[in-house]
Amino acid sequence: DRQGESERVKGYRASSHLTIRIRDIEKTGTVLDKAVSMGINHVIDNICFSISDPKDILQKARRKAVHDAKTKAETIVSELGCRLGRISCISTESGHSYPMPPMQMQHGSRSVGFSQHSTSPLPTIATGENSYKVSVEITWEIIQTTSEM
Repeated sequence: DRQGESERVKGYRASSHLTIRIRDIEKTGTVLDKAVSMGINHVIDNICFSISDPKDILQKARRKAVHDAKTKAETIVSELGCRLGRISCISTESGHSYPMPPMQMQHGSRSVGFSQHSTSPLPTIATGENSYKVSVEITWEIIQTTSEM
């Protein structure tokens, strides 16, 4: 009650969120179409493509990063007439980015509907690609093998 006035409810707003995992990417348009035909009016908040378990991909990337670091270090020290000694420090960082494809929802100059009863085509989703990055920093002791420097 504000200064003798009572508050009145002017309306209600309800929302719910649903996450759907689709393993067959070809079915994405059909799933979206079905969702709208069931009355869902805010279909897409975020479409994200990812790999279910990127562990093997990241492991392979780490191996390659370590190999690349060692190869570069060996090239440098051999040019200096030295060799690699003990490793004194290792650090690693990994990350990934997911493609966020735009939905192609235009057909000529009109928007394409989702309704299952419509003759409009199903929406198409551009897939893009996932990217995984691993960086490794390795610090070696350097052992001089020649007396000239």
